[in-house]
Formats: sequence, structure tokens, C-alpha cells
Amino acid sequence: MSQLPGTSQARLADSRLEPRLQSHRDQRLARHGTPVAVVASRVAHGLIALGLMGCIGLVYLAAWRGHVEPTTQLALVALGVEGALVWRSGWDCPLQPLFRSLGDDRTLFELFMPPPAARLAVPLLGGITAIGIALLGLRTL
Repeated sequence: MSQLPGTSQARLADSRLEPRLQSHRDQRLARHGTPVAVVASRVAHGLIALGLMGCIGLVYLAAWRGHVEPTTQLALVALGVEGALVWRSGWDCPLQPLFRSLGDDRTLFELFMPPPAARLAVPLLGGITAIGIALLGLRTL
């Protein structure tokens, strides 16, 4: 039995599809409606995070080699400054208030992690950094 437009069966089928279509439409509009300042701040934030993760990698590399080079010293300074800023901001990203003022209500890690995991990212990375610095200290002292 075929469905004719306007029949109760067709309206029921349309009402079942509408939430999915609405959701897809909302996602598409949200993607295209993100302000340029928010996109730029997310890119900058991502680059800063990548740089800091590179610093963590340099600390572990220096610990493995047992030798501190000038780049490792610079990485330690950058991680120290970041650690102090994170501590001062209540163990959260120190740039988050700036990004909120630009209209970005999501943290960097919430862009690709569920919120409970994203909340653990900063403390977890802090712990990984502390372990790396401790290993470096043990290997070079």
C-alpha cells in the first residue's frame, strides 16, 4: 500500500524524520554560524596546547637522554609559567575567561572529548608533566 502525501501515514512518517532532520540542520547551521573570533581563538588555543605538549615531550626526551639542553630549559620555563597560570586560575585553562568573552562556551578539550573527560585533561597533563620533571631531576642530578 503506497503512501499518498497528506495522508495520516505520510504525516506520521514525516514527524518521525523531523527530529533527525532538525538535528542535522541545527548542526550544519551551528558549524557555519561559528564566529570568526571563536574559530581563531580555538586555532590559537590548539597551537598553544600543541606547543606545551611538545615541551612535555622535550622533558621526557631529556630525562631519557640524561642531559638537559637549552631547548629543554626553555621548555621547563614554559611549563613552569603554564603551571603557575593554571594554578592561579583554579586548575583550569587560564585563557578560558578570554575565550568566553569572545563567545566560546566550550573548552578546548570539549571540542573532541566528552565533558567529564575534558575536565580531567588539564590535571592529567599536569601530572604527566610533574612525573617527567621528576624523572628528569632523578636522571640529571
